Amino acid sequence: MLEHDYANRHLDEASHLIARFLEMRGFKAIGFDSGAGFYHEAGGEPKEIAADFSHKHAAVACGLGKFGLNNLVISPLWGPRVRLATIITDAELEYSSPLEENPCFTDKCEECVKICPVHALDGWRGKYDPERGWSINKKRCYEYIFNMLRGQRCGLCIKACPVGLERSVNGDG
Repeated sequence: MLEHDYANRHLDEASHLIARFLEMRGFKAIGFDSGAGFYHEAGGEPKEIAADFSHKHAAVACGLGKFGLNNLVISPLWGPRVRLATIITDAELEYSSPLEENPCFTDKCEECVKICPVHALDGWRGKYDPERGWSINKKRCYEYIFNMLRGQRCGLCIKACPVGLERSVNGDG
């Protein structure tokens, strides 16, 4: 959990500094925190985990990757081993075209689906879309993280993914 929080703090600071950098040069800019927030009634228990902005959808639209079966952005180079923060600006920036090919091996692999201890990724067939993602069972995932792991991140779906870092579906990378 410390590594996750540490990475998010650095991403949040970087997005803030980049947004201020752009503003000092006359552009409008706003950064969005890297983590998801809890939506709840004032003084009550959190009802759901959701972000104010989808970094994953923005990353896919900007050509950084596609959604994998684990509903994370899969980068051809790094696989699902990325953390994201977003800055929206009116500055003209160069960007990559969306990826043509899906780096997720889907039917050939399913390692993330197989390794999930709470089956949060089951039932992806007919629902998964590499451009839009799909609704994994977040309730199972987060109950496991917060109840069984006491807030520690699981990450088994990330660890099992053969994409990126010169890995391959055959394990020969």
